[in-house]
Amino acid sequence: MEEKYQQLCMMLRQLGVSSYDGRFSQTAYAGALCAEQPDRLRSLIMRVYSETAARYGTSWMAVEMNINAVSEMVQKENRAGFEALTGYSLCRGSGAGLFLAALVSALDREPTPAGKE
Repeated sequence: MEEKYQQLCMMLRQLGVSSYDGRFSQTAYAGALCAEQPDRLRSLIMRVYSETAARYGTSWMAVEMNINAVSEMVQKENRAGFEALTGYSLCRGSGAGLFLAALVSALDREPTPAGKE
């Protein structure tokens, strides 16, 4: 899971999300959980947001809100980069689940080059 987490961190940085933003780690961790077991995407609240919340000492609602905020920021500030990286075009307000699913599918599509941040 650590490898997927690091790959997602790299992807988020490429999309302009600062690793100093507290939402960054939660988004990468939630994505790594989904990458580890893709069926988790079917039950985000119970299997992804809750596990992420437990790790970061917050609520599942805060995790969902934080991932939505990262998604909105990427869609607003780097839509073209997101589409190039993931192969998906999301409309505003698509939600955290679709954002995570697109990131996870991008991990399978093309490996992230090592050493690029």
